[in-house]
Amino acid sequence: MEDCMIKVDDVSRGFPLRAGNAPAGGRKTDEGTAVSGDTAPLEDTASFGDTAPISGRDSERIFWALHHVSMEIPKGQLTILRGRSGSGKTTLLNIISALDRPTEGTVLLDGQDITAMTDAQRDLLRRRHIGYIYQSVALIPMMTAYENVEFALRLASSGKGSSQTRIPRKEWKMRVQDCLHMVGLGSRMTHMPQQMSGGEQQRVAIARAVAARPQVLFADEPTAELDTTTGLQVVKIFQTLCHKEGVTIVMTTHDTGLMELADKVFSLEDGEIIGG
Repeated sequence: MEDCMIKVDDVSRGFPLRAGNAPAGGRKTDEGTAVSGDTAPLEDTASFGDTAPISGRDSERIFWALHHVSMEIPKGQLTILRGRSGSGKTTLLNIISALDRPTEGTVLLDGQDITAMTDAQRDLLRRRHIGYIYQSVALIPMMTAYENVEFALRLASSGKGSSQTRIPRKEWKMRVQDCLHMVGLGSRMTHMPQQMSGGEQQRVAIARAVAARPQVLFADEPTAELDTTTGLQVVKIFQTLCHKEGVTIVMTTHDTGLMELADKVFSLEDGEIIGG
């Protein structure tokens, strides 16, 4: 696929279950223990590190959050990963955004195999080429809207290879202003997060995420804590970013009212793609 930004090939993600604590209901593991698709793994799944294929006796008590997922996400478009809680959409988002590694399978991001990269290479990839927006906005409370957005440029220009940053320092002021105007907050640049509504804070988070001109923007349930009208405004901003900035955006949601705004929708259930 010529205009493919992300290619996912036969990806699975398994998490070991502690003995005697397997949840009831749902999909069965190799040894017949029932595992619910709505139940989070009993191990700490928030620690993103290297993972090795699970085999032999270790494969007998596994929660499979993803099962042989293959998909292609187009460049410069808004793609939604849709599914109820526990469907595997956030696990998939973490893997394709280089926050987690699959147990099996490969992920290509703009032709690069991110599953074969070292941790240092993945860190650099995330800092320079990927933007993130979370359900909890996580703005720095002691910084203004302008300073929060500028901070993203400071991060992108720090560390090894800083000379390769996409935004020269002399252009930072203009870039920050442009990003805040793009999300409709040109008049709120000097305001602190506590002086803004939840929707305004989320828009600052969007401006911060795109400030360094990432190739891909990943958003995990970005409208979950917003009212319907504000949520629609956020997704329309995503559409504008795709068209004006050429950024590829992948977001998760269970809100069926947002599906018609996406260029591509993948539906997940029990860790598998059931539509897309």
